[in-house]
Amino acid sequence: MYDELYGNSSPRKWTFEEIDELLQDSGITSERDFEPEPISPTINKPESIDPRPTYNEDIEHNIKTTTVEKSAVDGATRSFTALESDKYRDRFLNKPMHNLQKTAEHQFVPATEQPYERGGFVKKASNFKNTHELDPVPILVSEDILREEQREASTKEIKNEKTIALRSLAVTDGNAIDTEIMEEDDLQLSFEGFNSEGEVQTVNEEDVERELIKKRRKKAAEFVVSTEPESQVEEDNSVKFGLDEYRSVNDKFKVEFYLKKQEKHAAVSAAVSVVCFVVLVVLSLVANAIYVPNSLVHRNEFPVILLNLIITIVACVVSKDIFIDGLQSIKGLRFNRNSGCAVALVASLVQNFLFFFAPLPFEEKLSLYSSVAVLPLIFNCLASFLEARRLRKNFSVVSEKELHSISYIERKETAFEIGRGLLLDEPIILASQKTKFPGRFLELSKKYYPADEINKKIVPVSLIVALIVGAITTIISRNLFNGFSTFTAVIAVSAPCFIFLCDNIAINRLSQRLRKNGGIITGWEANKICASANGITVDATDVFDKDGGNVFGIKTYHSMKIDDAILYTAAMVVASGGALGNLFKRVVMDKIELLPPVETLAYEDKLGLSAWIQNRRVLVGSYDLLRNHNVEVPDRAYVDRYTHDGRYPLFLAIEGKLGAMFIVSYDVDNENAKILKQIEKESISLLLRSDDANITDNMVAASISIPISGIKVLSAVSGDILNSYQKEIRTSGDSVLMHDGKSSSYLLAVASALSLGKIKRSNSIIQIGAIAVAIAFVAAFSFVSGGTGLSVIPLIITQIVFAVIGFINTKIKK
Repeated sequence: MYDELYGNSSPRKWTFEEIDELLQDSGITSERDFEPEPISPTINKPESIDPRPTYNEDIEHNIKTTTVEKSAVDGATRSFTALESDKYRDRFLNKPMHNLQKTAEHQFVPATEQPYERGGFVKKASNFKNTHELDPVPILVSEDILREEQREASTKEIKNEKTIALRSLAVTDGNAIDTEIMEEDDLQLSFEGFNSEGEVQTVNEEDVERELIKKRRKKAAEFVVSTEPESQVEEDNSVKFGLDEYRSVNDKFKVEFYLKKQEKHAAVSAAVSVVCFVVLVVLSLVANAIYVPNSLVHRNEFPVILLNLIITIVACVVSKDIFIDGLQSIKGLRFNRNSGCAVALVASLVQNFLFFFAPLPFEEKLSLYSSVAVLPLIFNCLASFLEARRLRKNFSVVSEKELHSISYIERKETAFEIGRGLLLDEPIILASQKTKFPGRFLELSKKYYPADEINKKIVPVSLIVALIVGAITTIISRNLFNGFSTFTAVIAVSAPCFIFLCDNIAINRLSQRLRKNGGIITGWEANKICASANGITVDATDVFDKDGGNVFGIKTYHSMKIDDAILYTAAMVVASGGALGNLFKRVVMDKIELLPPVETLAYEDKLGLSAWIQNRRVLVGSYDLLRNHNVEVPDRAYVDRYTHDGRYPLFLAIEGKLGAMFIVSYDVDNENAKILKQIEKESISLLLRSDDANITDNMVAASISIPISGIKVLSAVSGDILNSYQKEIRTSGDSVLMHDGKSSSYLLAVASALSLGKIKRSNSIIQIGAIAVAIAFVAAFSFVSGGTGLSVIPLIITQIVFAVIGFINTKIKK
């Protein structure tokens, strides 16, 4: 209201004092009992408020302070610091911002400077199945490409005509042959000497070869291998796990030579051990036949005992690596795969020495159990041979190719963000990264076997049981030699004889299978790593077949052209690298250069894609994506008419208007799906990265038939973090489990490592059962007979039968 009293044409600003005076003049009493605050001449715009709670030090409260309150009941003190100390809850609640997808704002390009221009397109009929009431999706072919193909075809025809016209018959030695005469170009420059026939220099091949051999021998004589260790840790590992470790590409020939030498040595040791075993069995039978009942002639047993001792020592010397390793493990009570074998051999050697002092050991029907003790040595020699051969074949692959290593995500924050949706306390997530050099190859190939665990449990128990059975036998027979013979028999049959060999047969079988499919598993350490994981990262393209799927039809809106709708959608989907990328590539005949450039592409969590194409805001995604961007969408009932039998809608919107609706389907990769089901059964969750709104937890679970609890589609932030992690190239990584970069080899490698767990459990049960049966048999026979009359033949048969069962178990498909 204008102030007409003062003749002002501008609005009048009244103060509180003037208002009070006017009220008093009118007879109205003001109820204001406070002093008016001065009004600021400028009004400040309120600051933006962060919706997340923040901490203010000026506010007096008990949150995040050391204040302690008393309980109203008993006066006990209570501390309210759980939220402050719980790092997992803090990391879960404080989600990171998605600052990876939009790092720069879109810059508009003037229409006159737009770099993308496209000509017309020719629509061809496609092989996609279409749905009733929807337009079929055609194949788009650029007119420029058609003209180029026609030009190449016509040029090829002219060239063929010239070639045929220039053919003539030439007579050589009376035979007519077809000869093609090259067409000369009058404009072609010729230089003197190029076409002239000159004198051809001849050399003596024998002299050249002799000179080459001389140079090679000189180079070989000057070759020196550096023995300087890089670090004390590497030196210790080389002493423990072999002659040397594979530390750089310069060690390739040295390691190859070492592995070939190890394989040859193991083969010779196994062959000699078999011969020694056969001789020892014969000597044992001869010893039992020396004294015939009611015979008047007693033969001397000394030569038999001496020869038995010599053959046993020969077997130990030939396989000294296994024997010494087993003895060293006993010394520190760190039993390993060779401990049981070494204990049995030591016990048999001691028995041989004691028999020199026994009055008439064979007359009392005592047996030499050296052959029973050498049998585990044979199995371990064969296992060492298989191990060396596996290492040699694996090394020939890892030393020639750049592979991807499979291991844990070491950075805890990265692992937590990727596994955030699983509510895991400590996420142990398997992922793959390209690795330039395979580290610790020899060490990790030999580091762990289930035989180590079996020996750690069995060897101490077998020693105690053998002492007990031997003592009882001594008391029953009242003969120390009988008691020690029973002790030796129990030790020999309780050695885990075939578990180490079964371990190598199983890992060799899987290793051979993986090498054919682009994967590498170096040893049983891979099973320990994969079995302790609770999550594995996979991509949507690993689950769904890249070359499968179908576009059942398209429905355009607001006069949208079909070719424009296809190009915009294909550009977005192909740029994102999603599961539908190859499907839309087929629509444009793999000519991705036809697609318009995509700028600032972003994936909106569980909704779809958004980007800028030619200064236009483009959306490709779900029904909810368009609604969230205030785009008018068709009725859901209308859309549901086409979403059946595994079909899903895919919407396109340009500049806030609905452009098209595609009806698409996804084909599951059956081979990968089968492997993923095996992995999920081992309580490992599938963490799926996807930028497709149709790919959800329920959809994936139903597609590959796994529980919904076993699948988690990653959020946009977690997907970006995983994508950045997988793009990193490691200089060196543990060569436990590797592959060639394909999804099939990646999943097959993990599934193979997990399948070893079943073989491990079943073989352990078989080995323990064999030991229990053999010990029970020896103990029962010794208690009844006083330790005499027990032949080696039934003990050997028992071990071989159970070994065959273990071998069959490794052949069964898990």
